[in-house]
Amino acid sequence: MKRLIIRLFSILLFFTSNSETFSQQPDWELTPNMGGGWIGTLVAGSDGIIYAGVAGAVFMSDDDGNNWVDISAGISYLDSVFSIGVGPEGTLFVGMSSLNKYTDGNGWLIRTDNNGDSLWTRTFGDTLTDSFHPVKELSNGDFIIGGFSQKPGKGDEAWLVRTDDYGNLLWEKTYGGIGGDRVYDIEETKDGGIIVLAWTRSFGSGEHDIWLLRTDANGDSLWSKFYGGELSDVAFSFHRTHDNGLIFSGFTKSYRNGQSDAWILKITPSLPVSEIITKSEWIDIDRDGSSEGLLDGTESYNPDYEIISYIWTIHDSVIGTSAQITASLPVGLNQVNLTVSDENGFASSSTKEITVVLGKSKKIFLHQNFPNPFNPATLIKYEIPYEAKVEITIYNLLGERVVTLVSGLQKAGDYKVTWNAINMASGVYVYRLRAIPTSVGRAGDFVRTRKMVLLK
Repeated sequence: MKRLIIRLFSILLFFTSNSETFSQQPDWELTPNMGGGWIGTLVAGSDGIIYAGVAGAVFMSDDDGNNWVDISAGISYLDSVFSIGVGPEGTLFVGMSSLNKYTDGNGWLIRTDNNGDSLWTRTFGDTLTDSFHPVKELSNGDFIIGGFSQKPGKGDEAWLVRTDDYGNLLWEKTYGGIGGDRVYDIEETKDGGIIVLAWTRSFGSGEHDIWLLRTDANGDSLWSKFYGGELSDVAFSFHRTHDNGLIFSGFTKSYRNGQSDAWILKITPSLPVSEIITKSEWIDIDRDGSSEGLLDGTESYNPDYEIISYIWTIHDSVIGTSAQITASLPVGLNQVNLTVSDENGFASSSTKEITVVLGKSKKIFLHQNFPNPFNPATLIKYEIPYEAKVEITIYNLLGERVVTLVSGLQKAGDYKVTWNAINMASGVYVYRLRAIPTSVGRAGDFVRTRKMVLLK
């Protein structure tokens, strides 16, 4: 019988919506001759090929683990392989540490073809011990690698390195204190940032604690959270659950009376809540087809994380990106949407229906006639916000009065009058609105003129 002896640094957990049971008897077990006797990482590609990273080699099996082939002959100075990723067309990217006479203890990133032959190799680190553990390919093709880097007078510090798709350094940063801190898993967030799983002796409440660190795309720290008791509590991997929570796998001493025991920890993040408030009247007073008002999203919240992004849209068009915006909405029903995102990379949206209505004008307004040009009749509309003596008069371009359409006292309201120019010659005419308010304290005479064209 083949038997597999594993010192496990990462574990992948799958959850299904239906209950599933598995046999206690394995399909196969394996004890391959893999050098150091322990497996640092195990990964299955989408084509069914299984890869195992061990002390000094990378092995591949394409027959469900029955036979293993060492494909690391083309990789120089291979030491401790802690992470393998499967890229396009079976290419591999390998994160490892090399603590031998060739490298003085550096972190290595290696890209291979599907036969394990090296395409390129990059090393990172300085004069002391530096080691890579997880390596992930990001959505844009960059690589993010985590591990630890020893610093004089401090010991191990959590270490992140970001490269482009050819392994060229973009940035590297260390995090932690003087107690010792190491990165064991990483994940890209929806907004391009990084969630880092580490264990720490610098922070927390015990000998070792789980350290969850959130950074932006440039590696700048946004927040940290710590989990564990008074003794050693460590996680080596984490995975996203269906409810956007995180599940960690590792071991605990704090919760087993000082004895090491397997530990699976689930945390569920609080999600942001999007709230839209508006106290504006949304009335088109000027009759220009829209109304301006204030949209307020400051009541959006997350009890645990800061809201860092606001995106306002209407009809799929972005109208603002601040917590409060002044918006101009068209007359009619508008579906206003606000999407907020927190520093954890989670988002929430809400929609508010806002109806903009035509209002009574607060000033006298003379509309352009319609149609224009016209033959032989056209409609003239105007608005009076208060009682006034009103005259609507038509003139030719010589300034001669052609006809008076309206003359008399009118109350506040919307009015229209038709001019039938059937007996008039083609040409340009001028129509004039004159309004004299009847109330004391109102402004004096209001006069407005517009041109129109009679075209026969």
